[in-house]
Amino acid sequence: MHDIETALHPACGASTISESPRENWLMKRNCSLSTRQIGWFTPLVVIPPFVIAWFSAWQGAFGAA
Repeated sequence: MHDIETALHPACGASTISESPRENWLMKRNCSLSTRQIGWFTPLVVIPPFVIAWFSAWQGAFGAA
């Protein structure tokens, strides 16, 4: 676990302690997906179950004759 002092360290250039901390925090990118990644990820997760369901329904409709 990171040291709390390091985690709460203000951005470079903070000149005085009396400044509001909300004005000086260093914003870092988190591990979320970008819009483009979501655009690729969603079909990869959604389409395979539909293909499996379609195949199963097709087998049920035509395979039990």
